Amino acid sequence: MPTVKVSELRGKALDWSVALALGTKPVYNWEGFGATFNGPWESNPLRQEDNMHRLKMYSKYWEHGGPIIEKMEMEFLQMRNPDYIKARTLLRDWVSGTTMLEAAMRAYVATTLGTGIEIPEELCPNSKS
Repeated sequence: MPTVKVSELRGKALDWSVALALGTKPVYNWEGFGATFNGPWESNPLRQEDNMHRLKMYSKYWEHGGPIIEKMEMEFLQMRNPDYIKARTLLRDWVSGTTMLEAAMRAYVATTLGTGIEIPEELCPNSKS
């Protein structure tokens, strides 16, 4: 698996990394819909008959990422550019993102796993999948 900078993670790759940082062992399942992993999950209402599950969207929905922000007591800094926000935990330097949740989840992953993380090639930012 390639190593990617946490500052470059977004979307499914970031959500997968958050699940890993939470202590789960995420496994992306390309034959089904979405991802399956051993840990916190939500039902996929589109394919419940398959008993498939998908990663929570920590970087998109407050009900998924919000509890992590509260637990980690994160700080935020709004930049002059409204599309650029910084977040940090008390243990790390500032990490940026285009939304508060993206910045916060990057900060959480960086605090928990470090600034570089191995992710499945299919989830890499430059992947064609």
